[in-house]
Amino acid sequence: MNEQMCAYAMADDWSPLIRLNRDFHLKIFSLSPHKLILEEVKRLWALADLFISTKNGELASEAADRYWRTTERARKQRWFFL
Repeated sequence: MNEQMCAYAMADDWSPLIRLNRDFHLKIFSLSPHKLILEEVKRLWALADLFISTKNGELASEAADRYWRTTERARKQRWFFL
């Protein structure tokens, strides 16, 4: 998933990154027993997708760089990944 996110962020059409990012986070959030909150997060995330998709592709690239650095650090520290 990390490689996909970075590839999308660097591509001319980075819009698939929006959905991949949402799917990644919602998968983590779905582990919570608080399903009512999860449904609200899904609703808010859908609204945010519209806002995010109107932003410049450079923001996606910056986010991917930050994400990649975080996951590399986590791998070195042996954090769990889905």
